[in-house]
Amino acid sequence: MTCPLDRAVGLTMFVAFVAGGLVPILPFILVALPQTSLLTSSILTFISLFIIGVWKTTFTSKHWLLSGAEMVFVGILAAVIPYLTGRLCHP
Repeated sequence: MTCPLDRAVGLTMFVAFVAGGLVPILPFILVALPQTSLLTSSILTFISLFIIGVWKTTFTSKHWLLSGAEMVFVGILAAVIPYLTGRLCHP
């Protein structure tokens, strides 16, 4: 048995996933210099994560600054841990 909202929820998740994935990729498409692309991508990703963390406070009782910083920190960990794991497996 399916819920009438299943398609709407699925479409919402798809749009959110695509939008979130475009943030770090677009600078590499739009900016010619690799170093500038990497810096721009990192800054835009951190800003996006911070905004999501601030938005998260509409559902929690955390301070907006703490929640934004927490989201950026988790995002950094999500990038660093797989990188370090790969470096350990293939030195």
